[in-house]
Amino acid sequence: MLINYLGAGCTHCVAQLNEFKKHTDKFQRLNATIVAISPDAEEKSAMFFTKKNFDYQVFSFSSDPLW
Repeated sequence: MLINYLGAGCTHCVAQLNEFKKHTDKFQRLNATIVAISPDAEEKSAMFFTKKNFDYQVFSFSSDPLW
């Protein structure tokens, strides 16, 4: 499952991530993987996801030279 995550300052995005976290067991039973993409710098996203204990893969397109 792909989530467009606009950054730590996006309260709607953080609320959405928290809702997905509540249903982690259901996603795992379905063999679904949650992947978030964000314009935040990779380090900033990684620190935020660790702090919030989100067990999702997160990719930053700000570090992608094509963006």
